[in-house]
Amino acid sequence: MRRAIRLLLLLFIFNIVFVSSVILLSQQFDNSIIAYTISEDVRHSSVQLIDGRTGQILNVVHNIGEGDILGRSPLWSPDGQRLAFWTIHNRSDSLAFEIEIGNYLVTNLTEQYGYFSMPIYGANNQQLYATLPTVINVPISIINDVYPDGEQILASTLSIPEWSPDGQYIAYLNRYEDLETGESLSSGTIAQDIDLYVMDTISGEIINYTIAFNNIGTPIWSPDGAQIAFIATQTNFGQIYILDIGTGAINEIPIRTNAVGRLVWSPDSQRIAFTSNQPGENNTLNGEVMVLDIASLEMQNISQSTHYDTDPTWSPDGNLLAFTSRRDGNQSDIFIANIRTGQLRQITFTDANETELIWQPH
Repeated sequence: MRRAIRLLLLLFIFNIVFVSSVILLSQQFDNSIIAYTISEDVRHSSVQLIDGRTGQILNVVHNIGEGDILGRSPLWSPDGQRLAFWTIHNRSDSLAFEIEIGNYLVTNLTEQYGYFSMPIYGANNQQLYATLPTVINVPISIINDVYPDGEQILASTLSIPEWSPDGQYIAYLNRYEDLETGESLSSGTIAQDIDLYVMDTISGEIINYTIAFNNIGTPIWSPDGAQIAFIATQTNFGQIYILDIGTGAINEIPIRTNAVGRLVWSPDSQRIAFTSNQPGENNTLNGEVMVLDIASLEMQNISQSTHYDTDPTWSPDGNLLAFTSRRDGNQSDIFIANIRTGQLRQITFTDANETELIWQPH
């Protein structure tokens, strides 16, 4: 009898351990992954994956080919199952790659398509192709069910296009021009006028929303698809503006943000994270990671450091924000902030620079 009970207990413990292992394995790819670039020196960098909860390194993409490698600019697909990045070999040959998350299958996209191009993933299994890292006067092509082999839809852009969440529209930057003739014009503001355009990829219609603005920063769609946020320098500091797609109205955030870099919407479309240049010691600028509540206009300093902090990226549930900080030396490490409590947790401790963070989406 005792032996039978002992056997049942052992089986019970084994089942618990087995089920727990399965759960842990299934959770390894449950949208907790952060992709980023780690630069070991000026001649070598890699794309790396890390578990944002535990700090466990999941994969390092390096040594693809021979010679010096610079791997950079990871981009996730909307479902979080694919990751694209580019590399430079021996300071000359540029190649684009794609990883399938789960089995870590790596595909050489340059070899597959015959030219260097990075996919900009959109909904409904669509992709845009644009040369990276060069984004000046770059043509944009689309691959979807209608054009499975690709079709050029834009002759020139000045930024990487941004898909709307529903996969119908793209927002991008270009010089102010006559949309019928393609002739560059002057809006009367500055010599090199740059404007925010939105293209309907189904009808081909293009709208210029920012004819009277200076120095437009990269447009970012809200997750609900109703708004586009961007930074413009109408005065001598960066300010955040919100474009309402339904009405075409553009509203300036009425508090000074000193915003620089790339804006990042929270998953609920209620907040924006960004880097803000704040006054530092000896008349220097100190980058702080801020979170702006759009409704209340309250700004929360997330990084709270006297050293440069940047590269914010949201967790899929909007409870955490990852960013890089130089507070522990000349190199940058990754920190995770709990938005509700403000608690910070460092998850990388290397002598290299971690940059270009992007959290795996749902």
